[in-house]
Amino acid sequence: MRRMTTGFDPRTELAAIRDTPTALRFIERYAAAWCTAIRPGDGCPEDELLAAEARLGVALPLALRETYRLLGRRADLTSNQDVLLPLDQLRVEGDVLVYRMENQAVSEWGVLLDPDDPDPPTATRPCGWRDEQWEPWFDRFSLAAVEMVLFESVLAGDDQCDTLELADVAEYEALKQRYDHLPLPDYGRAGPDDEGSRWYANAETVVWVTEGAWAWARWRDAAKEPWLSAP
Repeated sequence: MRRMTTGFDPRTELAAIRDTPTALRFIERYAAAWCTAIRPGDGCPEDELLAAEARLGVALPLALRETYRLLGRRADLTSNQDVLLPLDQLRVEGDVLVYRMENQAVSEWGVLLDPDDPDPPTATRPCGWRDEQWEPWFDRFSLAAVEMVLFESVLAGDDQCDTLELADVAEYEALKQRYDHLPLPDYGRAGPDDEGSRWYANAETVVWVTEGAWAWARWRDAAKEPWLSAP
């Protein structure tokens, strides 16, 4: 079966994430219910993981390693817009392992290398400028992996997705009344009054809003929900 049709509410499932195993469980259940189920062979095998570690000269953080093991070959969940780098393209910059690239190579994401932390913090910076400082992203790689899968799924461009330019503040307020703000970090704030990028959901739809001006959505079933209508 392509996907389950009941039993997965992103709000309660996301609230249950505590560590790497529960984060990967969220990804598996979300993919099965709202996208296409993850199957054997969708992840990177052990020999490829070991080869990447040998080439880099460092051990991959456990959370990153297990994410590649689960879905490293599932571009539809990791690389519709931005790109989860293939294992042979991972690189180390100082104490950061770069694992993801923005689709036009404007920015990149990395995970801090700490042998004592199995699920270390992540960081981001503009590409092409080696003197640019890394800025904090998510404080755990496992949570950054969850956000990556949600982000790539709402930008998949299939018949379960849509995008909308919010006409005004009132339209954004209507969206916030209809959907619950998900317990994921907000990011990309330009100032104290800027909400940046945020995630919302109900039982049927996940919505990503950026700059209070654009919204992308993915709904559970292909039959389009009037996802921005009044509550």
